[in-house]
Amino acid sequence: YIFSEDELFDRLPETIFTLESFDAPLVRSTLGNIIASKMSSGADIVFSGEGGDEIFAGYNYFLEYNSQIQIQEGLLQAIGSLHNTALQRVDRSSNSHGVNVKLPMLDEELIDYALHIPPEYKLDYNTGLTKYILRNLAKRHLPHEIVWRPKDKFWEGSGINDSLENKIKGIITDSEFEKEKIIDERFTLRNKEELYYYKIFKNCYPGVEFNNFLSFTDNFN
Repeated sequence: YIFSEDELFDRLPETIFTLESFDAPLVRSTLGNIIASKMSSGADIVFSGEGGDEIFAGYNYFLEYNSQIQIQEGLLQAIGSLHNTALQRVDRSSNSHGVNVKLPMLDEELIDYALHIPPEYKLDYNTGLTKYILRNLAKRHLPHEIVWRPKDKFWEGSGINDSLENKIKGIITDSEFEKEKIIDERFTLRNKEELYYYKIFKNCYPGVEFNNFLSFTDNFN
């Protein structure tokens, strides 16, 4: 399925309403999930790989940790935040189109097993590849170029990021961003893209004020 830039922008209100958030990284990824869910609406069950990065150290920032203890603590933190990030995104986007998504990577026994695997089996510092043990398993079934490609965020691999960011930079002026970026003393919008999403969020939920229970992704880029 090939989507257009116009479709991305047309689906932003639906995406932000469904997600109930204006967190830019989550909006980008949820937009892709919304489109994928629409295309999968005829399927009874769809399997998703969510959780693989959290239990097998798939994120690039794990390579910056200096000890096994740091890596293990990072894995536990990533797993513990899933309900406010990836799972929130997948659950809401799929349910909005009646798609039943199964998450085999988050089977309780698999999580327990993966957390007992030493971190050095999950990261290859020589090549800079993450999720190394999972890649070695996948090479039995998938083409080489898929198994060993570098980690990309969902919105990067789908091309969503450039389309959104570049167009929004031309919509929100520098002065407008500086004037409106501070919501209150607890939160400041991080860039023009997030301000654009916040304006849509306020239209979707006109009576809702910013609350500190909203979760925001730490790694924006």
